[in-house]
Amino acid sequence: MAGQVAPAAVTVRHEAIQSVEEQPSVFVRNADGFDTRPVSLGRRDGDYVEILDGLAAGDLVATRGSFTLKSSWARPPPSTATDAPVQDDPPCLNV
Repeated sequence: MAGQVAPAAVTVRHEAIQSVEEQPSVFVRNADGFDTRPVSLGRRDGDYVEILDGLAAGDLVATRGSFTLKSSWARPPPSTATDAPVQDDPPCLNV
């Protein structure tokens, strides 16, 4: 019904969503850095997108730096440690 507000269980900022292998995905923090995780999208409300499936409350999700992560993720790894660029961790949002 128009005008009703339903609470979203898990939401992320829209800039956290990236298309990876033609699926909406986010980058979730793990012990070694980040993993890509496909998600099912729900309602959008300004800056936020509801995640219907693929994330749990408490997951740390890359926000502003997710495009940089996507670019890095798509490239083959450097051949040696000295080839690796030095990067700061992107900001994360605890969902």
